[in-house]
Amino acid sequence: MFLNFLVSSNTDYKVIDDECIVDEKVKYVIYDDLNEFYIRNILLRESLKIDYDNSYKTNVKAKMTKWKTKTRGISLISNIITNDLLSDYKDQGYKLQVDDCWFAKYNKGEYTTSHNHLPSSFSFVYFLKSPVGSSSLVFTNSNKEIEPKEGRLVMFPSMLYHHVPPNNCNDRVVLAGNVNWVM
Repeated sequence: MFLNFLVSSNTDYKVIDDECIVDEKVKYVIYDDLNEFYIRNILLRESLKIDYDNSYKTNVKAKMTKWKTKTRGISLISNIITNDLLSDYKDQGYKLQVDDCWFAKYNKGEYTTSHNHLPSSFSFVYFLKSPVGSSSLVFTNSNKEIEPKEGRLVMFPSMLYHHVPPNNCNDRVVLAGNVNWVM
């Protein structure tokens, strides 16, 4: 399922201000049928009890927890990501682990500037709460918008630049994280 995740034979390049930018023609995957409603509820409850120590201090111009937040719910979703969603890699003898995860909570007007997650291998966004007016996840170079649907998990190569435009509601909540190879 995920083995050809990073394969792209038709990548375009653009030169902008003497910098080579990769046009996004690599694969990303959307999981709408995680069927893990209880994990989403655990994560939502945890998001209400945790400290948002990185709020407005990073590229996330909203409330944000520390980079390496650890909770029971994060352990559960991390296991699903590494053992189920990335099982093709596991079946081939590769080992992956979720290295860092954080919650982000957006109110009206809050956003995230364009960034990538290098040197990580894969990154993900799990939409926990998406009221009407929630901003999309946008892949910056292609301007491809991913609708924020509760329970949706989007996984993509960490090299892809992405951002969140200004939010049009209160209480948009996501869990984001990175997955890396274990040597």
